[in-house]
Amino acid sequence: MIMKPIYTMSKVTPIQPPPEVTTPMPSLEKAEEEIRKEEEEVADQHETEEESEDTRQDDTDDDDDDDDDLEPPEFPPKEKGEDEGENEDAPEPPKEEESKYDPETQALIDEAKEAREQFKSADEKFRNVENEIRRLEDSLNTDFGPEEEFAALKDQCFEFTDREYTYKLCTFDKASQRPKSGGTETSLGRWGTWSGPDDHKYSHQKYEGGTACWNGPARSTVVNIHCGLQNELTAASEPSRCEYMFDFTTPAACQTRPPLEDTHEHIHTEL
Repeated sequence: MIMKPIYTMSKVTPIQPPPEVTTPMPSLEKAEEEIRKEEEEVADQHETEEESEDTRQDDTDDDDDDDDDLEPPEFPPKEKGEDEGENEDAPEPPKEEESKYDPETQALIDEAKEAREQFKSADEKFRNVENEIRRLEDSLNTDFGPEEEFAALKDQCFEFTDREYTYKLCTFDKASQRPKSGGTETSLGRWGTWSGPDDHKYSHQKYEGGTACWNGPARSTVVNIHCGLQNELTAASEPSRCEYMFDFTTPAACQTRPPLEDTHEHIHTEL
């Protein structure tokens, strides 16, 4: 015998939905009345603020007028004692650093320092005098021509510029060149001697011992002296490697006529 399940259903009470609450809508006239009240309150507030601002402005103007009417206060003149008090408050100048040595040692140090300064000054003067003596000796030992006519060229320099270099001749001193575009100066020799032929010795100068060429001899320069109206370096060239040639004109190279008395004596003797 088969038993069938028996299902029992209990009676369920249905839940009732909550009642709807309806808020009554205000009437249109009441809403307009509230809006009108709010606008009146805002207008009253603006008027109150403007009145306050005007009141503050009037007070400020009155204060300015009162200030203009007031006279500046007069202060009594300062007395001498007060000025001295202010000076006393000013910062004092820094004091000198105290010596690290006792008075006797410091005195010896000061004497040694003064002696050192005196020696330095005397040594500088001695060197200047020594250099001047050497220069004078060089001048005395230099051959300026049979009548010293070339002595005026001493300590003078002249320049000539071509397409690439600027050449410089300091007569009885040195010859040099430097690139036209800029750069270091190259020595072309220092004063050596007159190198003209026996019958015209003072027509050429020789400058020797200049900067050595790359894998070559030291540079040297021969200066051809010509008669001219002014002292001028007129030409410069390098006819051979490391051997330069300058052309220089000077009135000192112009041969002078014999004195007029000697000419008359010569003519009288022939007669």
